Amino acid sequence: MRVLITGGAGFIGCNVADFHLGRGDQVTVFDNLSRKGTALNLQWLQDRFPRQVTFVSGDVRDFDAVRSVFSGKFDRVYHFA
Repeated sequence: MRVLITGGAGFIGCNVADFHLGRGDQVTVFDNLSRKGTALNLQWLQDRFPRQVTFVSGDVRDFDAVRSVFSGKFDRVYHFA
């Protein structure tokens, strides 16, 4: 399954990502890393699942960035941003 998580480096988002990555899903994390600790959460995911997680730096307030990330095909989308 291909999963997109906006805000995927936050507390809830990275735990949802960890769940899906643990199942073998491909996960794209879309986050601007503006909150304290999000860079560490992202690094944790990347260390645990280096081939399954993709990071896209962006902000949901930027229409072009959102449109760009949504150009991919996803089976499930979570919005935590």
